[in-house]
Amino acid sequence: MRTAVVFTAVIAGVSAFGVPPTISTRAISQQQSSTTLFAFLSPEERSTQIARWSEIRSMTAEEASSSLSGDELEAYNRYYAEMREGVLKMQELATIMMKGVEPPRIKPKSKGQRKRDAWARVQARAAANAQA
Repeated sequence: MRTAVVFTAVIAGVSAFGVPPTISTRAISQQQSSTTLFAFLSPEERSTQIARWSEIRSMTAEEASSSLSGDELEAYNRYYAEMREGVLKMQELATIMMKGVEPPRIKPKSKGQRKRDAWARVQARAAANAQA
């Protein structure tokens, strides 16, 4: 009985580190080449798109709304919305980091203030004893 339990535990442990079945790489490469995600643009096509995007990115919001339309205007608005969010997040992060770098300085108490605080504690203790 114990041997059966040990044997099943060993088999379960070994199967946990088993090698998954491999899929032929030819089938994967055929699937990938059929999608547009893996399409490679030639340098000429990319250079025209990069030049156009640099023109779009340098426009102001008024120029973009008047001259752009469709996908270009949507891409412009999405780009600058993400940029604004990123800048705001970085500003928040910088303020949080500066709190850790330069903690607020508290002026030390003077000798007279320490004595006044001690006298107030003595008075509070005396008042508590008088009531008890």
